[in-house]
Formats: sequence, C-alpha cells, structure tokens
Amino acid sequence: MVFYRRNLPHWHPKGASIFITWRLHGSLPAAFRKTNRTATNDCATSTSDRDTEISPGEQFLQFDAALDSAKSGPLWLTDPQIADYAEYPILRGAELGRYLLHAYVIMPNHVHILIAAR
Repeated sequence: MVFYRRNLPHWHPKGASIFITWRLHGSLPAAFRKTNRTATNDCATSTSDRDTEISPGEQFLQFDAALDSAKSGPLWLTDPQIADYAEYPILRGAELGRYLLHAYVIMPNHVHILIAAR
C-alpha cells in the first residue's frame, strides 16, 4: 500500500478499487442537516451516540439519499457545460494512466467515481 501525506493522508491500496464521492458545498438539504447531528457545519465531522448505532455504510446511504432528493441548493452540475468541467479531469486522469476508471456518474450536486490504482 502506498501512503503519503500532504494536507490530508492518502492511502492507495495496490489492486483495490476505490469509491470516491464529493459534493458541492452547501448541497445537503437544511432539514437533513438539522436532523442529523453528524452533519455539523455542513460536513460530517462531529460524533455522537447516534454514530455508534449506524454503520458508516448506512450513514453514507443516508447522505447520498439526501443529496439525490435535493430540489434546491447548489445544483450546478445540471448545467452540461459545468458538468463537463467535472467530467474532463475524471476522464483525463484515466487517459494519463493515473488510475483505471471503472465507472463514474455526475449528479446535479455530487459526483461518484470508482477507480483502481495502476
């Protein structure tokens, strides 16, 4: 496994696929942020007793469902020109051999990619 540190630690397991999600700032619906203590300050950084009851996978599913159901907030990726700005570096990184791109999807307010280290 390759490990290095810049601003954050990075782990690149050899031969393993990596699923990455990122979202637009402010994209979690306000109602979701109010009812989920883990969404303090619009990001999942705090912990609570509730965290021990819900697995990380279940937490991800809740966040993803909230992003998928958003009808307001930053939905800039619905604009094809802006979505192209998100898509280009994904495809270019694979073209340059930085990773093997298995799949990706660009949603109105977030992006998912599945890659494998080369």
